[in-house]
Amino acid sequence: MNHVMLIGNLGRKPEYKKTKNDKLVVNCSLATRERKDDVTWHNITAFDKTAEILQNYCDKGSKIAIEGRISNRQYEANGEKRIWSEVVANRVELLDRKLDGPGSMRAAPFENKQDDFEDDIPF
Repeated sequence: MNHVMLIGNLGRKPEYKKTKNDKLVVNCSLATRERKDDVTWHNITAFDKTAEILQNYCDKGSKIAIEGRISNRQYEANGEKRIWSEVVANRVELLDRKLDGPGSMRAAPFENKQDDFEDDIPF
């Protein structure tokens, strides 16, 4: 089974584009950590509704949880074979507090009252 679940912070604003078939695709990077000084970066790709959520509600630094599968693609550059790994997200959950409208606030679903590394975001 190829299934991955990650919680982390976006390293950049999600970039979106349309495929030839007019399908929305979003690419972004996600920083996760196991310890304070151990950051791992993940390439994230999302399509359709998941891509819309990332495009409309997320920005650099947004805390999210994603579920998806790992995808590896091979390509050649300057005569060398290279492998590109990414997580193709099929579900995203927003973990930040965001304004839903004028004067309203939506609580994060997995709110952590004492996040000991929140001030250590690597960007």
